[in-house]
This record gives sequence, C-alpha cells and structure tokens, in this order.
Amino acid sequence: HLPVMIHAAESAAEKTLMLSGSGPFAAGLRQRNIAWLTPGVSSVQYLYRLGVLYAQPLLAHCINVDDQDIDIIKSTNAKVAHCPKSNAKLRHGSAPFAKFVSEGLRVGLGSDSVASNNTCDLLEEARFAMLLSRVKWFGDDRGFAYEVTAQDALRAPPGAAPKLSEWKIASALCARALRPTSPSSRSQGRITRRSMIQRAP
Repeated sequence: HLPVMIHAAESAAEKTLMLSGSGPFAAGLRQRNIAWLTPGVSSVQYLYRLGVLYAQPLLAHCINVDDQDIDIIKSTNAKVAHCPKSNAKLRHGSAPFAKFVSEGLRVGLGSDSVASNNTCDLLEEARFAMLLSRVKWFGDDRGFAYEVTAQDALRAPPGAAPKLSEWKIASALCARALRPTSPSSRSQGRITRRSMIQRAP
C-alpha cells in the first residue's frame, strides 16, 4: 500500500474544531462555505473511525492525545513523528514522548521541515526531545513515571540505522546534556561531534 502521512492532534485550534466545531479553523471553513460536521471526538479517534489508521500512517505531532488515542495508535500499528522543536517554536505544546516510548509506540523524530523549524538536525531533535520529556507541565501527568534516556531518544530518529560509531558519539552527547558544563566545554562538544562524525568509517 502507499505510505500515508498526516498531521494530527497538533494544535489547540484543531482540537476545538474536532470536539466542538469552534475556533479559528471552524471560522475559516465557514468563510469559505465549506461544510463541516463536527465529529465530537479527537483527531486520532476520528481517523480511526474513518479507517485511515488501518493504513498505518505516519502521524506528525500527536500533541493533544490521551490514553485512548495512544491505545488506538498502538493497536493499529500506526507511527508517530515527534517534532519537539517545531512544537515548541509554534507554541502548540509538548507531545507525551515519554508515554509514547513507555507504551512501545512506533515513534520517530522529525523536524517538521524548514517551514516551521530553522534547523533540520535530528541529533539536536533527539537531545531536545529527551530534555523536554523531563519537564512536568502543570496538570499534565502523561507518562512521567517513565524517564526518557539518551538511548530512547536515539532509537527514535527515522531512516537507516546510523553507523555504530555515530551512535556512540551521539549517545555520549545526549548524556552530556544532563550534566552542567562550561561555555568552553559546550563549544568543544560541538566541534567534537562535527569532526568525529565526519571521520566515522
């Protein structure tokens, strides 16, 4: 079957459109005379009802998801593209990456492209995803019993597996993010990552 990718459960505006048929997305549809029947369920549940998730699509973002949504994604073997830096830059919120990992979802990292992110560095996305997953937002208890490790974050990037030497380098760099460092050592770390990966056999 053809691979399918769709942005899902990304923003508060999308959530209000799906649940109550209100908000800026709903207003935009009305201005264009586009009919919309509010499903009254989450984006993930709506896609499930339509049968879309049986195509095992790649779902980008998945910020506004609950336990039922996560169970549906897992049961249909759909995939999630976690875009932590884009989510933060656009102020959409933070996806429950720790929950995705602990529940065994097929989750990878994405940059959301240069249209909404000013860098497409998956190692940086992995580092940011790991650190952000350890921030407990007020009123949000999704998956915080599980602590995402550097290895978890590094298993997430999509595509072909990196060379073993690159895995070791990246794992060490992510682990360093948890330790306080001086400006000079941070600069040296950036130089080391660039030069060592270029030399990787």
